[in-house]
Amino acid sequence: MIVARVYFTGKPGSFTAQALQDHGTHVSGTIAGVNGTTAPANGKFPAVTGLSGVAPKAFLGNYNVFPGQTGNATSHDIAQAIEDAVKDGMDVINMSLGGGINGFKDQLTVASNRAANAGVVVAIAAGNSGPGVNTVESPGQAADAITACASTNNHFFGIPVIVAATTFGAAVGDFNAFDPAVTAQLANWNGTAATAAAGAATQACTPIPAGTHTGKIVVIDRGVCTFSTKIRNARNAGAFGVLVVNNAPGDPAAMGQDGTADQPATPAVMLAQNDRGAIRGAAATNASATANGTSFAEVLTNNQNFLAGFSSRGPANLLDIKPDVCAPGVNVLSSVLGNRFAMFQGTSMATPHVAGSSALLVQLHPDWTPAMVKSALVDTATRAANLGTTNPQNIGGGVINLAAATSTHAVLEPATLSFRKIEPESGQSKTISVTLTNVSGASQTYTATAAVTVGASTGVAASVSPASVTLGAGESATLNVTVNADKAAASGQYWGRLTVTPASGAAIAAPLWVAIRTFTDAGPLQ
Repeated sequence: MIVARVYFTGKPGSFTAQALQDHGTHVSGTIAGVNGTTAPANGKFPAVTGLSGVAPKAFLGNYNVFPGQTGNATSHDIAQAIEDAVKDGMDVINMSLGGGINGFKDQLTVASNRAANAGVVVAIAAGNSGPGVNTVESPGQAADAITACASTNNHFFGIPVIVAATTFGAAVGDFNAFDPAVTAQLANWNGTAATAAAGAATQACTPIPAGTHTGKIVVIDRGVCTFSTKIRNARNAGAFGVLVVNNAPGDPAAMGQDGTADQPATPAVMLAQNDRGAIRGAAATNASATANGTSFAEVLTNNQNFLAGFSSRGPANLLDIKPDVCAPGVNVLSSVLGNRFAMFQGTSMATPHVAGSSALLVQLHPDWTPAMVKSALVDTATRAANLGTTNPQNIGGGVINLAAATSTHAVLEPATLSFRKIEPESGQSKTISVTLTNVSGASQTYTATAAVTVGASTGVAASVSPASVTLGAGESATLNVTVNADKAAASGQYWGRLTVTPASGAAIAAPLWVAIRTFTDAGPLQ
């Protein structure tokens, strides 16, 4: 730690910069944790060896805008912290924070863009308000920042839940993890049918009469209210334990407490979404289950790169592509206060993967601009099928691929092509000029193609000129990318990519997006 500053203009001098909350420490560990670290067993997961931050031993600056137990920060405090980080010579700013955006000149998006224009890479969380559209928060809407969406990891720490001959892996979190083991009859929340759709009737956000589930392990769906609320309602209904079923694809997640009073001691773990049918079916037949939390195991899966259900989606308010790139934000193990480790979820956890990757690229290429770093990460990202969508307003360029970013032979500015909107029946076209730079260290010939691959109808096409260019090491050229819309093109979203392929090395691809909609339509994009 080379800088420590504190920001709380509400009552100056009332706090120090010392970190007293786990969130920032967790983020810092992901960025710069020492390579080869061992997380000791702690009663919630076994010892884990070989841990490392993305940029191990990177110098950190602590610009604490959430001092003490403060849960909210003012925009002017955050903006001052950004300005100070620039003045102090930081190479990368990580902001695992967000809130409502305040108009076209939102203070934090302006401050973030100015920091990027001053030569500092700015990585920002998209927010945890998904899966609805137009949910990317401030300052994540900053055009020049790298805004991070969250994808799933491929592991969790779990215990066995045994029902007859079937064993389910259940993720442990901040609640009692069935230690000692519990054997009890299963029940679906409030007696709902096995085939009941996930919703208010299955989510346990509303109390039911005491004694409804006395002595039972209750099956509850994730969603709407906090885990603490669900488990407290189950406890008050007499439940001996709770199995929360995830509402998003991939692995079950570690459940966190909400910080309110009267945290329930009732055992509770989470099952995967694809276990929902089987566990609800068993509960509907009054089957018994044994949940045994006396030992824990790290469960490795193939469930990486699903888009997290909570991850905020674009477009930004001006119909720009946001987020920019995804990174692991589910079941992320990192350091917390007191020399401990914990699993956290959120785009806050994805952002330090982007910040750490940016730090490595800055170290590798100290002459690169923030725009070049952004392109290297966004335009080499993996468009994983597990993401379940190709729309850049959900995933940006895809899932971060640091190995590809470090070996790219080209970068593009801008890294994403936001054509915003074209009036229906106008037959208009729009062009964005893209700067292609050769970063291979040798002369290269590049070929370029542009295409709209998904859309509400036919009639929207993309093209690029020139289609080929030869550049010496470090040289740049301009590519003009044009989207044409036929008058008959239906209203809706259209997207694709600009692909640039060097004579040697891997291709890069910048996502492009346009909407056919009226210029007077300022409502959410459906």
